[in-house]
Amino acid sequence: MHPSTSSENAGELGDYVKPPWEELQIEPYRLVVDADEEVFYLYTQVDDCVDDRDHAVTNGLGYVDASSDRIILDLGVEGQTLGILQNTTSLRTTKGDTGSIVWRASIMLARAMYERKIFTDLSFFSWARVLELGAGTGAFSLAMSKLGVITPAQASMWLCTDQEAVLPLLAKNLKGNSLRSSALDWNDFSSGHGTTRWSRETSQRQLLKDLGGWPDLIVCTDCVYNPGLFQALVSTLLMLTKPGKTSVLMACELRSSDIMSDFLSVWMRSDDSWKIVSLEGRLMKTHALWLGWRV
Repeated sequence: MHPSTSSENAGELGDYVKPPWEELQIEPYRLVVDADEEVFYLYTQVDDCVDDRDHAVTNGLGYVDASSDRIILDLGVEGQTLGILQNTTSLRTTKGDTGSIVWRASIMLARAMYERKIFTDLSFFSWARVLELGAGTGAFSLAMSKLGVITPAQASMWLCTDQEAVLPLLAKNLKGNSLRSSALDWNDFSSGHGTTRWSRETSQRQLLKDLGGWPDLIVCTDCVYNPGLFQALVSTLLMLTKPGKTSVLMACELRSSDIMSDFLSVWMRSDDSWKIVSLEGRLMKTHALWLGWRV
């Protein structure tokens, strides 16, 4: 576990503190300095996309298969598959329930991790505390375990979180695995939802207790979809990141350009200490992958 110390692209970023861990494969990257410009660039890449596999996934909302409550996921690595439970009825009948099915970004990100496109040294996960926000079915974390990126012993340092209503499904999928789960409502960390500073700090202390300390990595897969939750999500990131220690990985499918731009704007404006880069070439061109940290 070595704090990072150098970068070929440091000149572009100017005087800044690098991402906290040198195991992060930051190059190639693009510094995000303007939300609209970043989103415009991402969408021009989608328009120029000629890869059949990329083009094939531009249809639909981004879920893998919403036709069944039991699906087998192709992890795209040496024939590896993962069986997982969903709740397609809840998706159709419960407003705002997006955590009950598997989204493509989860599997793409797990595969990119396995291929060392994000961390050059996977031993990072042997000691790092990892917090997943909006874990839903647990597909990302379970795929990481299935692919051997994290071992059963390492899984005890990993905490999957989502709203209380999603936890029963998450717990079913995690059964028999060392991965842990806990309820976490982003609104509990947002001053815009009538919380007090005391209540927000209480929620922070409880989460850090559950995790065992400050997270080294926070992972969010396909959490960017509802503008009404952007402030709460970003507030949660602010409360649970320690400057110089915590990195945030944000993977999402490109849907509405306005939604993408609005989220990035909220994130960038939330605190001057954020540094955000777009990690290029890790996922399909239909998806964005941002890395953020505070200095």
